[in-house]
Amino acid sequence: MIGDCQCLVDGQLHDNPKPSEAIIAGRRAEIALHMLQSGEATVASLRHDDKARKAIIPELIEAMHGQNITYAVADGFPIPMDKVRIVSLNPGRHDIIMASDGYPFLETTLAASEKRLASQLSTDPLNISHFKATKAYIDGNNSFDDRAYVSFRIE
Repeated sequence: MIGDCQCLVDGQLHDNPKPSEAIIAGRRAEIALHMLQSGEATVASLRHDDKARKAIIPELIEAMHGQNITYAVADGFPIPMDKVRIVSLNPGRHDIIMASDGYPFLETTLAASEKRLASQLSTDPLNISHFKATKAYIDGNNSFDDRAYVSFRIE
């Protein structure tokens, strides 16, 4: 696993988050909640201009200094193979689903994953409650992050 991706192997979730992403996403959520509670912003205004994300940009940039040094990502530079997460399999049949982190809840079908994503986007478009992210679902976009989903079986 390279980068902040995830997979299901025979229904068991394996994820590979960036080391500090949850902390930074939590900080963004706190900032956004404060802005909402103080009246400084609305959900609509933050979906238009995510000022909470702008506030965490320095932390995101600082975290990027560890890319392909302390953790592996696909960013055009050499990937340190000792930082690549490997999910070992026993011989035999395995159902495998690999996806990007644009699916906050990975399900066993693309349709089910898309349904959970749609629910997330409609109930918490700022990604500051049940699922916290470093960015909101911005007006005009069709999601909050890139999405890739591949399902296959090894026999």
